[in-house]
Amino acid sequence: MRRSRTWFAAGLIGSALIAWSAPSLASGSEIPMFLVKSGEIKVDGMLREWGADFTRLSIVTQGAAGATSMSGAIAYDDKYIYVAGDVTDPKFVRTSAYGPNEDRAELVLTFPDANGEYRTLYEVGLYAGDPGKTAGQVKAAGLGVVGSATLVEAPSKGGYTFEARIPWSLFPPAAHTRVGIRGALRYYDSHGSGISAVLSTADKGRAGSLPLLPNAAEQSLRDGLLRQKGISSPPSRDIIANVAGDAMNERVLLFDRYLVVLGPHFRDGAEYFWNDLGVDPSRGGLPMFEVRDVDGDGRADIVLRKKIDIGNGSRELLQVLAFGSATTPEPIFEHEVGISSSVGSIENEVRLEPGTRGANITVSLGTSSGYDASNYNEPTETARQPLLLPWGTVRSRTFGWDGKQFTKLSEQAKPAGDIGPARPAAPPAPPAPRPPTADELLDKVFALYKKDHNISANAVPSFDFVTNVAEDQTNERIVCYGKDLVVFGKAFRDGRGYVSLSMPQFAKPSDILDVTARDLTGDGHADIIVRGIQTTKAPSDLGDGDLTREVVFAYSVYPDHIARIFAAETALDMGDKRIQSTLAFLAGSPGLDIEIRPGRSVGWERGTWPFKQDSEAVSGVEPIVLPWTPRAVHYRYDGTGYARQP
Repeated sequence: MRRSRTWFAAGLIGSALIAWSAPSLASGSEIPMFLVKSGEIKVDGMLREWGADFTRLSIVTQGAAGATSMSGAIAYDDKYIYVAGDVTDPKFVRTSAYGPNEDRAELVLTFPDANGEYRTLYEVGLYAGDPGKTAGQVKAAGLGVVGSATLVEAPSKGGYTFEARIPWSLFPPAAHTRVGIRGALRYYDSHGSGISAVLSTADKGRAGSLPLLPNAAEQSLRDGLLRQKGISSPPSRDIIANVAGDAMNERVLLFDRYLVVLGPHFRDGAEYFWNDLGVDPSRGGLPMFEVRDVDGDGRADIVLRKKIDIGNGSRELLQVLAFGSATTPEPIFEHEVGISSSVGSIENEVRLEPGTRGANITVSLGTSSGYDASNYNEPTETARQPLLLPWGTVRSRTFGWDGKQFTKLSEQAKPAGDIGPARPAAPPAPPAPRPPTADELLDKVFALYKKDHNISANAVPSFDFVTNVAEDQTNERIVCYGKDLVVFGKAFRDGRGYVSLSMPQFAKPSDILDVTARDLTGDGHADIIVRGIQTTKAPSDLGDGDLTREVVFAYSVYPDHIARIFAAETALDMGDKRIQSTLAFLAGSPGLDIEIRPGRSVGWERGTWPFKQDSEAVSGVEPIVLPWTPRAVHYRYDGTGYARQP
């Protein structure tokens, strides 16, 4: 066994551990492939730089080994794969022909294709030279001598040692795939007229039956996450695809509830990404897991449909994760697509179809039971696109990538279904928000607002819909232009005026992510709900970088002004760390109560979070409820705004 201080071994860095090789079903020994720095191994046959444990070729696949033995090791850098051997062979057979009946070692490799299948074996003969007589030679089956390869041997007691350097370019699949490699080392012992014994690290068989040759990242996944979580079973998903960075493929794995991504250039080939998906796939918690290019950037994205247990029920979330050139994925699309409880269940259908860029995502009404408009009092999703409800006016929505984000491409309407009986003593609910018709545009009133605020006559709002937000039962038009909310209508202020509100809490218009409306206060008029982000420099306690806060604001509309009735922070991101709470709307009196519930944390734990749980609003904004907070915070409308309940 040899050790070296100069050996470059991958280590644990931050929260990204290092990677994998699940137990192989093949008969034989896995040979770890160790990552080295370019130029670290000097191919001189002396093995001084090799600090790894050598693997003994203990399986005799032909003949009898006798006194012949070999131990070997494999290393690699970005350009080459290296093989070292320590051979004991009492009778060394070499001629100038370097023929098939002479002593030689052999490296056998096979690479997974796009379907995870192993179809082609690459066999590379490693012929040590006879010192002072012949030089070493590398020969590839079917190709002959590999001129770009190097092999150097050195005499040792009872035999010889050797080092070989073989370019990755010899193996066509290695141009894009250097994960999930299987293979073996063999030694062919000659008695002069033929091969008397073959020693190997694996039995001969199909390419897919060979043991894995785990790279640096794959080894450390086994030694890190899998060992920590006590996982010994192979992954339920093992997909080869280019999901991040350059043109090299990564390996996307699913172990139990843990998503893992690793690759030869991903995080320098020595680290891996992992994330707890928060669901139990064995109990149906992950009904969809696909890897495909959704945003059209030439790299695959990870598409998940997760069923998350909440209390005695569950909510389903469609989520698309994209790495792009980064090493931590970001959700580029999220949509609630299902709910179940003791009352009933609703499930939306999801389709991914080819689009102008990548894939279009269509969410449409699916199956439902138990729920109707009169008994559906579940929280409404505000952090992402909400569930389509059977009694709503929308049959389906289709979203597509516009180069920066997913936007709604089309919407198929349906006649309103069962809206259920109104609650006792409650006014009729306002209609669901929808685009304005031609006679609801009231362009003259909108033009008046533009003139008053020095806005171009051709300016187009970022959000534009109609519903009943004030006065009688006639709809008003609600417009968000820039950072302003504007409300006007045919019966609102006699159809000749408007009210507007500036939202300076957002630094720029693009920080406003969504504007919709719903009756929160129970007066029969919808209230405007605005969801957006606020970005600030992170306090020194949290480290360098920016903090991105996700916030929700709710407003009621009156004939002469727009008033804020509620505001809350719902999530906080910094780099790859995130804390979020859940915002729920519950049946109350009057209208809907609001509850902020403890959510989830990624990257922060109770011991590393530097702040306490705030117990009151900060600058009028209710605080996020931290995941380790023992209970939710409840709010009720008191006639002017939402007040915290004891």
